[in-house]
Amino acid sequence: MFSKITSVALVALSIAASAVAAPLVVDTPISVVSGQPTVIHWAGGISPYIVKVFALETAPTLVANLGLHAGLSAVWDTDVAPDTVVSFSIEDSAGALAQSAEVTVQW
Repeated sequence: MFSKITSVALVALSIAASAVAAPLVVDTPISVVSGQPTVIHWAGGISPYIVKVFALETAPTLVANLGLHAGLSAVWDTDVAPDTVVSFSIEDSAGALAQSAEVTVQW
């Protein structure tokens, strides 16, 4: 009886541990070019995700809300001028927030 209870407890613990999401992180794109699509990748968190792009010139300004995404990537049609500094923000369904490093839009 003890081993049966122990087995059930271990299975329940394993299921609970797998339900805990990994920390949400955003990969900073290596190259962001004005007028070209930019693929944004992230990992962790709990789907769905809200994806936003901010310009960081003087104060953060929302330049694109890419909406909800169930997967771990989104495409932004880079529609800001070259030399604009941007950052990508991802929020998961649990409210966790992650932001990329700053990146300068190229020509």
